[in-house]
Amino acid sequence: MSIVSMTDAKAGFAALVDEAAAGKFITITRHGKPAAVLVSVEAAAAARKAMTKPHANFGEFLMSFPGDSGQ
Repeated sequence: MSIVSMTDAKAGFAALVDEAAAGKFITITRHGKPAAVLVSVEAAAAARKAMTKPHANFGEFLMSFPGDSGQ
């Protein structure tokens, strides 16, 4: 993972896009603190899919557990 300042990111944006497209994660900082991450389209799609994936609640999780149902 590369870390670059906002100023450096502006100056070398095309090269950073190439790195992200190649699979690297580029952290962009503002005032020394992480502000954003530049990633490939594939990585963004995977993150978006993981964030929107429905999660079972705890009761549903327990009911889906294989094994003795007590019957």
